[in-house]
Amino acid sequence: MRVKSNGAMCNPEYNNQESCRRRPKWRLWSAVMVCLLVAVPMPARADRVSFPLRIDYKLLRSLVIQSAFPSPGQSAILEDESDPCRKITISEPRFFVKNAKFQFETRLRVSAGTEFAGKCMLPVVWEGYLVLFQTPRVDRRTWVLSFESQDSELLNTHHDPTKLPDVIWGIIETQVFDYLKRIKVNLAPPVSDLKSFLLPLFDKDAMDRAQQMLDSLRPGKIETLQEGMTVDLSAEAEKIEKEPRPGVSETISEEELASFVSTWEAWDAFLVQIFQSLSQKSLSVDERRIIFSTLLDTRHRFVQELSEKNASKRDFVREQFATAWQQLSPVFRNHLGNEPSKSVLGYLAFFTAADALSGLDQLGPSFGFEISRDGLIRLAKLLGDLGSPIELLYKSDVDPVLRNILGMGPPIIVAGPAFDADSIGNGLPEIEETILPDPEKSEAMGLSKAVLSFIMKPCWAEDKIPDAEIAAIRQWVLSPDNIEDRLEQIKIMINEAVDETLKKNTIPTSYQPVFLQAVSATGWQESCFRQFLEKKGKITYLLSYNNTSVGMMQVNERVWRGLYDLKHLRWNIRYNARAGCEILEQYFTRYALSYKKSGQLDPDTMACALYAMYNSGPGDFQKFLQRNTGGKRQLTDKLFQEKYTWVKNDQWNHIKKCLGGT
Repeated sequence: MRVKSNGAMCNPEYNNQESCRRRPKWRLWSAVMVCLLVAVPMPARADRVSFPLRIDYKLLRSLVIQSAFPSPGQSAILEDESDPCRKITISEPRFFVKNAKFQFETRLRVSAGTEFAGKCMLPVVWEGYLVLFQTPRVDRRTWVLSFESQDSELLNTHHDPTKLPDVIWGIIETQVFDYLKRIKVNLAPPVSDLKSFLLPLFDKDAMDRAQQMLDSLRPGKIETLQEGMTVDLSAEAEKIEKEPRPGVSETISEEELASFVSTWEAWDAFLVQIFQSLSQKSLSVDERRIIFSTLLDTRHRFVQELSEKNASKRDFVREQFATAWQQLSPVFRNHLGNEPSKSVLGYLAFFTAADALSGLDQLGPSFGFEISRDGLIRLAKLLGDLGSPIELLYKSDVDPVLRNILGMGPPIIVAGPAFDADSIGNGLPEIEETILPDPEKSEAMGLSKAVLSFIMKPCWAEDKIPDAEIAAIRQWVLSPDNIEDRLEQIKIMINEAVDETLKKNTIPTSYQPVFLQAVSATGWQESCFRQFLEKKGKITYLLSYNNTSVGMMQVNERVWRGLYDLKHLRWNIRYNARAGCEILEQYFTRYALSYKKSGQLDPDTMACALYAMYNSGPGDFQKFLQRNTGGKRQLTDKLFQEKYTWVKNDQWNHIKKCLGGT
């Protein structure tokens, strides 16, 4: 038989007088032992750590097709050289679990006849399906995945049980079963990639123990679940118990801060880069929302971490990775590896490595396990088809592909002023100290210059700007003396920004008034409608207390990196307003509106929930609802509701209060 295929694939109880006389010696010996215990590290302890190698059935199907179904139409043709009138085509392989049994199914087309005068006479043809009830096994030495058949079933083209002529059954029994039992999947390459990825992530002083751990890695129990199989990977890890040192300062040096920020920026760039692998996939609304929420919550958490002076946590990025991957894993598994390609083993290695980063949290701090820029680059390379070199550069340019993946549509059309300078006009360049009301975070005003310099790296270059453009910008510089004259102009500008946003037709007409009120209240709360400040003839764009958010709508440049043009956010009040409107529209349609459909959100609460997300990210939606239900609103919640009530009741006379007027 010839097969057209490319291969398989004391404290004793002293009660007498003598013991009392011996007690001083015991005390001396105890003191010596205590000194030894303090001077010498505690003994190593061997523990078993484990994490899963998950093979989704779609990915398993792709691996099997790649190795055993090489003919057109994802098929394999079995021919018998001694009998040219006998031909078998197997195709459409798939794996699944039904009635708690792991099954492999393939379509069959069997034809058999009698050769006479060079022709096949009286051919018998049968088409249907062969189902094998199997037990998967992984060889502990070679890492080869094979399948042991326990039983079988034949179905007709309608998937009903059927009986076959003896001649057809005999062909299937001898040729098809023989071919299918030789199907194997070599897991050694992805396991090797996994080890190569993990080892450099460990500290040098833990490298030997890490190597020993990875050398001991072995496959264990296999579970066949509804969506895929899981091979338990386990290893012996020699852990050294370390007692925490009391009184150690948590102060972070500028050098440590630079390393922390650099690593996080690489992590953020990694997320954006791997999202590119999904750019040509048909993502569902829910999947885009998962990606959207994960990216924004990750970025909001980083800004908060710096503001709260927690940047000394060396495992921050690793913790973020574990949280993000838990959310993103189903999306990537649903779309990567569904079709046979050269990258399919790379996908498996990527998934396993990502799962391992979460699983290896069991090792604790004694191993010095940390994610680095180089580690993230190696991990991204496992995907193999990102379409561009993997450098993990932290760029601020608008990324239309990222906007599309997140479901935000094309970038906002840019028009109006945009400069590289941080200040314009006459006099010396000077950044005005901001006085944005944020009582919840007022303590963070004590951040060191080092922290602020890494949150925002100012550029002091000043271009020659025409006087007409400076004058056009100066008209938006607000003060208690001119706010009443400019207020109507501001309202018109906000209405225009809202109208442009509503052209997307994502917000029902009945909810558009509350949306407009929420946008206006947000501009009031965030900046008192200020885009610029002026001092001694120099105009600067408005910066938040922690130097991350800019302009009237205080759009956070870290959080919305790649989604909006930074220069226009700073110097173009209309663009800033459009960006703020779009952000609120995204939160409105993705979260508030869908929750409203359940009848649990009135319009006023909806507006306040929108601002909670605008201020802290999508993850604050449910937190706000819990605060609201429990009567434990934060001060920022109350301050926004105050502005929202004023806008709703047309009480614009309160506007001077936030500008220092009466």
